[in-house]
Amino acid sequence: MADWTTKKRWCKRLGHAGENAAAAMLRYRGCQIILRNCRTPKAELDIIALDGTTLVFVEVKTLYRKPGRTRPPEFRPLDNLTLHQRRRIARGALYYMRMLGHPRIRYRIDVVEVEYGPFGPVTIRHHRNAFGFDKVFLRK
Repeated sequence: MADWTTKKRWCKRLGHAGENAAAAMLRYRGCQIILRNCRTPKAELDIIALDGTTLVFVEVKTLYRKPGRTRPPEFRPLDNLTLHQRRRIARGALYYMRMLGHPRIRYRIDVVEVEYGPFGPVTIRHHRNAFGFDKVFLRK
């Protein structure tokens, strides 16, 4: 029981550290952070920022690369973002826009990948407009 709660706490701290690194990177690139960890009935949006005149909904994916681990180097945190998660993020973004009264402002969904090593963040990648609403809700 103690191992499970310790691992859960560690993952939560890693995710929070990844969000802090992503927020710092976005501020460095000129974005204004509006909200962090915004909960809507549809989803939790990690970061909501303003990039010029564009409202940006940012999903942060964090991965810890332990030295000597067998995980292939081409495996990236973005690979963990499933279609279900993309739909949930898009629904959360649409709900947030509805709460604002559908302002005439451009908006997009970005994904920030943060890879941690034993000594802190190793890589931070910013994917602007990572996925659109048309691809997420496309029926087959």
